[in-house]
Amino acid sequence: MEDFHQQFLRESVERLKDWEDLLRRREDLSAEEKADLFRMLHTVKGTSQVFGLTVQGKLAHRLEEILANDRIARRDHALLLEGIGQLIKSLEQKDPGISPEFLEKPNETGMIEESSEDLVRVSVPADIFSQLSPQEKKMLRTAIENKEAPFGLEIVFGLGDFAVGLKNFREKLKEAGRIIATLPAPDSTGAGRIGFRILMTGRISEGRLEMIAAADGARVFFRHPPADQADQLREMLRRITCYGRDIAGKSGKDVQFEISGAKIELPARAVQIVFETLVHLIRNAVDHAFAGNGRVVIDLEKDEGGLRLKVSDNGRGIDPQKVLSTALEKNLISAGDDPDEEAVLYLIFRPGFSTALTAGEISGRGVGLDAVKTALEENGGKISVSSTFNKGTVFEIFLPL
Repeated sequence: MEDFHQQFLRESVERLKDWEDLLRRREDLSAEEKADLFRMLHTVKGTSQVFGLTVQGKLAHRLEEILANDRIARRDHALLLEGIGQLIKSLEQKDPGISPEFLEKPNETGMIEESSEDLVRVSVPADIFSQLSPQEKKMLRTAIENKEAPFGLEIVFGLGDFAVGLKNFREKLKEAGRIIATLPAPDSTGAGRIGFRILMTGRISEGRLEMIAAADGARVFFRHPPADQADQLREMLRRITCYGRDIAGKSGKDVQFEISGAKIELPARAVQIVFETLVHLIRNAVDHAFAGNGRVVIDLEKDEGGLRLKVSDNGRGIDPQKVLSTALEKNLISAGDDPDEEAVLYLIFRPGFSTALTAGEISGRGVGLDAVKTALEENGGKISVSSTFNKGTVFEIFLPL
């Protein structure tokens, strides 16, 4: 099964190439086309940030800024087309060839090196990545680009025979794939024993890998991508919550995440939709719901009808009066309109709606919730919202399976 990280990269490249073709044919975009492209770039930006793809996230953010102009001039159109080409190359893990027009005060060498490590960083455990030499990182990146999946085995030997034992074990492993690094295993020394972790890549089934490990008393301590659908969902939720804590910390906030229902199995496409939905909802929660500390609860439940996802926070809630005044300022409703409280809340899903004074790299463009609603409806799903001012907000999502 395709890992959702690789699925994101593949689908993003395909959709960007469609936009690239359109922009080559035409210099003008309709308002609807601009909105569609904006939603797509906003999703790519958020998802790239989750995976640690810093350069790609910044490129998507810069393209948003170009697209935000009311009228795209000829030079802006050329920049937009060039930037989409760079983003495609970068997502394909090719040389992004970043242009100074796109990023403020760019350090091209540093950014390219960072981009080169992004694919490696999200494919192996953090403690393994931190121990790899530059040459080992390069070997790992080459292997991943060749569609070889990373995995790790741990084995323990007696002090008297570890040299011969390790050599023989490594020789056996060469039949299973490519050995990238041999590292010390934590908490495996003492009492006359010493342990090793061997990082490898290859195209090998989970069953075959377990057999190789068991034959010598070793164990598989990690495998990427996850082996089954439930593992894939858990890995996605782990990345999402780590991302949420990271952007909260960078904003000077302390946001905790709670998850229930992580052990259910979902089709790969559903995992992708849930992932993109959570990217936007968590970014919005961190940016708007909390001034300091807070909590976000993610609850997943599968029934005969489909998947039910609930995302709730204990933040400041949605102020209906502020929503109404913002909608009036942005001409999303007319002065004579008198919507009820439920209709006011649903204004937050309108394209271009945002109460933020300025747009940042987290949120504020009025695109995220619009992107969530559009993607869900395209897949037969729906989203609803309820909120109590100064107590919190709840988003409820239904997705048919």
